[in-house]
Amino acid sequence: MRFFSRRRGQKGFTLLELMLVVVIIGILAAIAVPIYTGFKKRSKAAEASSLLGAIAVAEKEYKQRWKTYKQSLGRTNIQNDLKLDLGEAAYFEYSVFTGPKWFTAVAVGIEEDVIGVTISLIHRDGYSDYFVEAGL
Repeated sequence: MRFFSRRRGQKGFTLLELMLVVVIIGILAAIAVPIYTGFKKRSKAAEASSLLGAIAVAEKEYKQRWKTYKQSLGRTNIQNDLKLDLGEAAYFEYSVFTGPKWFTAVAVGIEEDVIGVTISLIHRDGYSDYFVEAGL
């Protein structure tokens, strides 16, 4: 190991030691960045899933009162038609598509980290609601 040996009186690190540290840091960063990006995407998708659940409840209440589901495209229409406050939801755009006995609430990513992410909540009368996620 003469590369790492020092003469008497010399202080500091050798070039090889510094390069080794840089390589190790680079490897750790290459592993950590994709994990962090995925974590951010999933945390923002959790917001969408929560709001889709609230939209589903509002749609079911609307049907109880008016005997039909309400189709709403966009945040403003959902807030006005279903009397639902979407608050500061900034990562997704929401829409509701309906039929006589079903509705699908969809969240489409509009913010940089979640572009390409789509989450749908599908409801059919007499069946359990379920989520379909794409792009996560």
